Amino acid sequence: MEKIKIDRNKMLLKVYQSLYTHRDLLPDVAHALALDPTGFEPQTLEEATALHLEQNCGRVASYLLGTQNVLDEDELDLIKVIQVHYKDQEFWRDLLYDFVEYLILKEKCAIIEEEKVLLEESKETMLEIFQMEHVEKEIIKTFAEKIKKAGFRVNAEKLIANYLKMRKQDAKQAWSVLTTNPAFFSPIIVKDEMGVVRLSKEAAMDENKKLAKFLKGLKV
Repeated sequence: MEKIKIDRNKMLLKVYQSLYTHRDLLPDVAHALALDPTGFEPQTLEEATALHLEQNCGRVASYLLGTQNVLDEDELDLIKVIQVHYKDQEFWRDLLYDFVEYLILKEKCAIIEEEKVLLEESKETMLEIFQMEHVEKEIIKTFAEKIKKAGFRVNAEKLIANYLKMRKQDAKQAWSVLTTNPAFFSPIIVKDEMGVVRLSKEAAMDENKKLAKFLKGLKV
């Protein structure tokens, strides 16, 4: 970005210096070339000064190309006009080409700056998402451990994760379901790892009620 900015300033100073040196040939717009560019350097050119030089170069270029404001024109259109009207005037043709090159570099700088801003915004958004995900994982871990410690036969991580998912859509409804029918988020486990039934339907319903009461006291 810095290199492009310096190249942009270098081209702008080159154009303005040429116009300033030959301002006697442009009596109608010489007033736009009153600022002596001596001492200006591309690396240290302030934005306000660069804008001032650009506007003055633009006034002269607009005069030379017969357009109201060259800064509002498309670069390709300007090149076509230069090719037609300054085909046999090498000095003015090359000077105007340099100004168009400056405009292109300026536009490139603007695009890069915009991309930089978007990138920074994206980074901030991704950081927020990461932080939210981290917090959510910690919540799931904390409350799942409490549920496991209490001995309930349920996939605790799945239960809390599904609860949090619904909570993002409707916090009140999610809390109501959690404290009345937590098995909605993760069914009560009635079979062991071998597939043998360990809890009857009635026992599972009772387990669900006890879990609901337990979770209500936890204030998830």
